[in-house]
Amino acid sequence: MSETSLSNKVKQKKRRMIFFICVGVLLAAGLAVSLIFYGSDAKKDPAERDGTVTLEIRCDQVSSDTQLLEKLGLSDYIPADGVILAPTECRVTVGSTTVFDVLDATCREQEIQIEYTYTPGYNGYYVQGIDYLYEFAAGKSSGWMFTVNGEAPNYGCDQVTLNDGDTVCWYYTADYENEGME
Repeated sequence: MSETSLSNKVKQKKRRMIFFICVGVLLAAGLAVSLIFYGSDAKKDPAERDGTVTLEIRCDQVSSDTQLLEKLGLSDYIPADGVILAPTECRVTVGSTTVFDVLDATCREQEIQIEYTYTPGYNGYYVQGIDYLYEFAAGKSSGWMFTVNGEAPNYGCDQVTLNDGDTVCWYYTADYENEGME
């Protein structure tokens, strides 16, 4: 084999190697970009996917009748229109994000005061106050309740998982006994 022929074969091998290295780098870069922008769905359960829900927080009963508030000074925290959080779109992981998760994350993000406790006996969270409006502030049967798509679930807020497109409304009631709950 001549020196020129051998030199050309070496050059061809180098070109192929450079070509395959470039293809590998481009594939790796494409994978990295897709993971950054779309996340790693390969690890997710097929039933779990990204979605959105709408969250709203209201206190209409006490905003229309501040006389319901037994503690002085609370009316300063009550919005006149009863809207603490107007309907807000929130990102969720369908199949694993709960009503509590959305409330807690959104209140933190929107800088709305929230207080809750974990109750081991019920293995769940209980929302005591939102935006400085606490349970029992408007009487012994007052406090925070929630609906999902207009229905009040018979489960705690951390037991209800959300689906894409759900609407969650937290509202303060002066009398839970008149809310259809036993």
